[in-house]
Amino acid sequence: MAYAVAQQQNSSSSLNTTVGQDASSSKSQLRGLSYQEGVDALSPDNVQLMPDASATQQSQQGGAVQLKGGKKRKWEKKKDLPDEIKALGLKKVKVHLEPGAWDHLEEDEKQGVINFLTMKEEEIQSAANKKSKRRIKRSTVTIRDRHVRALDEPELVTLEAGANANKKKMNEGEAPGVVEASPTLKGKIIGVDPGNVTVEQTYTTTTETVGTKEKVTKEADFKSGESTFLSAEYTQEKMLANDKIMQLMEQVKAQIEEFLEQDPNARITVTTEGSESYVTPPPSHPNEGDLAKARADNGEQLVKSYLASVEGLDQGSITFVKDYLGAQGPAWDPKGLSKSEVNALKMSDLYTRWQYVNFKVTAEMTVDGKEPKTITKTEVEETTKTDADIVTLAVTDKKKKRRRRKGGKLYGYQGNQKRVRGDGLVKGWRKDINKNSCGGAK
Repeated sequence: MAYAVAQQQNSSSSLNTTVGQDASSSKSQLRGLSYQEGVDALSPDNVQLMPDASATQQSQQGGAVQLKGGKKRKWEKKKDLPDEIKALGLKKVKVHLEPGAWDHLEEDEKQGVINFLTMKEEEIQSAANKKSKRRIKRSTVTIRDRHVRALDEPELVTLEAGANANKKKMNEGEAPGVVEASPTLKGKIIGVDPGNVTVEQTYTTTTETVGTKEKVTKEADFKSGESTFLSAEYTQEKMLANDKIMQLMEQVKAQIEEFLEQDPNARITVTTEGSESYVTPPPSHPNEGDLAKARADNGEQLVKSYLASVEGLDQGSITFVKDYLGAQGPAWDPKGLSKSEVNALKMSDLYTRWQYVNFKVTAEMTVDGKEPKTITKTEVEETTKTDADIVTLAVTDKKKKRRRRKGGKLYGYQGNQKRVRGDGLVKGWRKDINKNSCGGAK
């Protein structure tokens, strides 16, 4: 029995020794923490979450901080910050700078960061001096660098526009806003440094069978076939009274419409031919060829007037040409003939068949060819990709905590501020004041 009691006392002593060593070890870990962090670490509710002092010192002095998955993020040490930032002499603003991030900023972007840090420091100092309701104890500004591969040109334009907008904000003392180029590419971007630019080319080949086109010249002659004029006739009145001439007018019009249907851009030429026989000409046209010329001139005026009445026909696309054929047929030799015989000879087909007006329509056009043609096309589509470094800036403000006092004394440790009642007792612990685990809340 005595042995059992002694063994129990030894066990109790060993347990107390272990607890003392743990408390000593916990206190040794408080080195390097601020006052508020130490109070939070000693709280009964938070003692199991107490931070490692060595990790806190490391984050304050620079180096690597352990992240989830065993990854480490490296920061520039305070002494390694850029000279522009060190020259500011910041006391209330702490800068975390990822290595290489500063080098990816342009000079105007760096100046924007400097202006923002300066105004942020002044804001905190001014609020502390005036005892402002915005009780900011200090601010942490984190500048990071992210390398993005194969960035599309539209995304790059969006990021650069957002960085320019944030630069303007920082120059006015405002924190940068979030820029979103895609659901997976967003952040408080203050600078974009385009790196290597690659151009991807996509070739697309298509084969198409099309009809061929060829240029041709088509002609159509319109002749009366019989005598058009009697001897010495040439006027338009005689032509209008001649059914054969009016039939030629209708045929000319129909042929022009057919050519234009095949090719609306066809170049059309209408030629009027005037001819005469060798019969002695009248006194009004004494010279050989005068009647042929008069018949061609009047025939052209007639066909122009006729085509002008055709709806939808543009005469501006038609060229009119006159062809004076002169005297044709057998020679005129009335010697030895009586007057009646001479008149009969004039009216015979031997000579009247050469007294006419004919028309010819010529069209230069482009029509469908006989053989189809296979065309192969290759189109190239270029896509620009950029490997860019994106710099972001985030601000974290730490506010001062208010303490609740009564009679000039602080009741309870800071973690139980909201649980202290008006009588000085922690809620729920009134049953046994003397055994209060808070160490006496009165």
